[in-house]
Amino acid sequence: MTGEKCSHHVLQDAVQECKICGKPICKDCLEIYNMENETYRNEPFCYDCIGELVKENTANEMKFRKKVTTERVMALLMSVVLMFVGSALLRDERGEGVPLLIIILGAVLLGGCIAVMPEIIKAFKAGDVKKGLACMFGAYIFMARTRRRQLEQCVEIATSDSFTISRIRNYYAYTQFMEKNKDADLAKLTAPGGRLNDNQYAKDVLEKGEAAARGEMRRNVIQIAENNENGKNLGEIKVK
Repeated sequence: MTGEKCSHHVLQDAVQECKICGKPICKDCLEIYNMENETYRNEPFCYDCIGELVKENTANEMKFRKKVTTERVMALLMSVVLMFVGSALLRDERGEGVPLLIIILGAVLLGGCIAVMPEIIKAFKAGDVKKGLACMFGAYIFMARTRRRQLEQCVEIATSDSFTISRIRNYYAYTQFMEKNKDADLAKLTAPGGRLNDNQYAKDVLEKGEAAARGEMRRNVIQIAENNENGKNLGEIKVK
């Protein structure tokens, strides 16, 4: 990295390259944007690629929400279709044959089973018989209970990512400004009308100190990595 400057802090020497895009990054970026989770183990990211990771998190959330909607629509549609088919095949013109209540219950249960069929197949292929049977015979319970929890997790991930990306932008703006204005009065900059008045990271540095603000920023970045890992597994039905 000799002679190269950081792609985001042009006055700082680069010490590493971003794991994703290969852009040179400085020691400061390396300390803040290092990823730590099951996928990325102490691997350097840059400011831009952190933003891309958040976009990936959002895409995972949207994909899961679409999956939940599809399951619910499929369960309803198949239940209705099976009711009509069952009534036509199992009851005669006089309404005799298999009781209508049995047909309705069977159609509803089978419709739910069809809706989560991909999960059932996946469970049996993985050798998880308990999970497969639970999904098969308790499809609606798992669609309601487990999917509800996972949808709540979607909201938590989105809220966490939104908060963190806002802090990262603040941190980036702060470091960009202070790099060129090292002797600037932070109290004046964060006061009403100051250049960094709306910058929460700058205010945190003033109130808590540089080390505490950086530590909190680091925890926020790690949370994005954890959100990314959790987002990839959102569609899993887990049987306890």
